[in-house]
Amino acid sequence: MSHAPEFWKLEHLPDVQLLESLQAVLLTKRRALAELIAHLGEVEERRLHLLAAHGSMFDYCVSRLSMSEDEACRRIDLARLARKFPALFGLLATGELSLSVALLLKPVLTADNQLELFDAARGKSMRQTRELLAARFPSPDAPKSSRRPSPPSSSTTRAVTIPQPERRAVFERDGLACTWVDADGTRCASRAWLELDHRQPRARGGSSEAENLRILCRAHNQLAAELEYGRAHMDRARAHGRHRPMRTS
Repeated sequence: MSHAPEFWKLEHLPDVQLLESLQAVLLTKRRALAELIAHLGEVEERRLHLLAAHGSMFDYCVSRLSMSEDEACRRIDLARLARKFPALFGLLATGELSLSVALLLKPVLTADNQLELFDAARGKSMRQTRELLAARFPSPDAPKSSRRPSPPSSSTTRAVTIPQPERRAVFERDGLACTWVDADGTRCASRAWLELDHRQPRARGGSSEAENLRILCRAHNQLAAELEYGRAHMDRARAHGRHRPMRTS
């Protein structure tokens, strides 16, 4: 049985070749990071993490992709930033901007200043980037709170007058966890922000009996609504402040 060469054994490489190989590895790593965040951004855009029974991109990256928690947070953040400012992809791929520097720029990037700031930060370290930002934005606005949005109000369930016995029966049947299952039979592990969902929407004749109810996390409840009514419709409803987490209207 043949074995692949042990890539970490480099004693045989001449000095020049070792340094050239190091540069090639760095270029590959940088390109791989840019491709990784592009993939993560597209997965989130298509809601594939939700279809795979994960209530968030963070859970998907940690549980399904085996990323560390810090790695997941930073790469998801960068993926969202790069989708908003696509010029980042090329700069990350060449190493002109590092992941850390790109995230330092995030609070002040706008459609108008992005190219100027990217050019100013090319090749800079985190310390140099902080100095750059301090000089250009001496009195920045206080950063917006990163606090999680409040869980949905219980009024979302009261509004559909679901009888208490039916509610109790559903929670006893489903347990305190999201019941979304992906195509492979994997169940979402989320136990936060749970909501009652009508399998067949009430607007389409669905009843509020236990057989037509299930427990979903908020993310999968929203996905269920998008699959039922279409994403464009739900986006318009959210834009006008008329979004209903439950598919009852």
